[in-house]
Amino acid sequence: MALPDIPLDPSELSQIRSITSDFFYEKCDSNVFLLMDPGNMRSVVTKCRRVLGKIDRAIITAVIKEEYGISKVRIKQGKWTEDEENILLRNAREYLQEHESTMDVAFNLPRKERSEFYKAMARDIQRPFLITLHKIHRFLDPKNHIGRYTEAEVRLLRRLERKYRDDPKKWKKIGDEMGRSNESVRDRFTKIGLQQSTQAGHWSTDEVTKLRHLVTRHGPSWDVVAKELNSKTKFQCLRKYYSLKRRDEFAEESKEFTSEHSIKLVSAISTTAANYIEDINWTSIQRKMPEISRERLKREFIGLVRLHMPFSNSYNLNDVTEVLMNVLTSSIKTPPEPSLSATSNQCVDLSE
Repeated sequence: MALPDIPLDPSELSQIRSITSDFFYEKCDSNVFLLMDPGNMRSVVTKCRRVLGKIDRAIITAVIKEEYGISKVRIKQGKWTEDEENILLRNAREYLQEHESTMDVAFNLPRKERSEFYKAMARDIQRPFLITLHKIHRFLDPKNHIGRYTEAEVRLLRRLERKYRDDPKKWKKIGDEMGRSNESVRDRFTKIGLQQSTQAGHWSTDEVTKLRHLVTRHGPSWDVVAKELNSKTKFQCLRKYYSLKRRDEFAEESKEFTSEHSIKLVSAISTTAANYIEDINWTSIQRKMPEISRERLKREFIGLVRLHMPFSNSYNLNDVTEVLMNVLTSSIKTPPEPSLSATSNQCVDLSE
């Protein structure tokens, strides 16, 4: 696979390759599946942009995919197969034999050493690393296979959840106090929340309206939203909100984005103080066009740029908007004025 035609000189391409190679060799032992972890990818893109300046993320991604052959790798999805679980067991046996350790010890290693343990477990597993990491905990962590929760443990779980509710590491702390894994206590509390829902099932019109209002006011703080709604769990609120959002986006996408919309959008962007597309404040742009969502405005503008200025990353945003405005305004055809000869012929015909 050849790199696409991109406006970068050889030294810039070499720098991107060097940065990604150093970062990933150091972080993941050349395991390409770790490259697909969104956190890793964001980190390397940020580092490249810090060194080289404003370079389009798509260009950096293309270089990384070419350098590590990611596009040729087939990613598995869905339910884990028995063969994959056997690979995890094989990796675990080899790691424990090599380090003369046990699973209890391995899952409680210091962070840096535990990272090496996870990488060894993920060898030959053709799935994104983050998904593999969750599977390792659920499948191999002894604390995840202690048995059914007793009524006393459920009561303790509820009490500890209230105690650590605002702590970002609450599931780890609860798991440590209960002698179970983070995933186990989180999954069990999710089931408790669903079972205790005061009104499971159908959402009333008032509940939907109130949900929209609360999310607008508090953002995705689902604990706060559920507490004020007081009729659904936070998980129900989360699922319902994103279901409504997808429905709204579908309804909006079915509406036509006209040339007048494009001109208004480019005009609004041209008045901003941003120098590059990445710097545009889409929230302020959306205030000038409230009938269209922020996501669609961004998508439509990037589509215009790619259509008319495919190498726009080398230009200032003011130059981009100026070119787009000229293209858009010239595409609106005005009716031609009648020619002198046509008027003369018309007069002759009338006189006859």
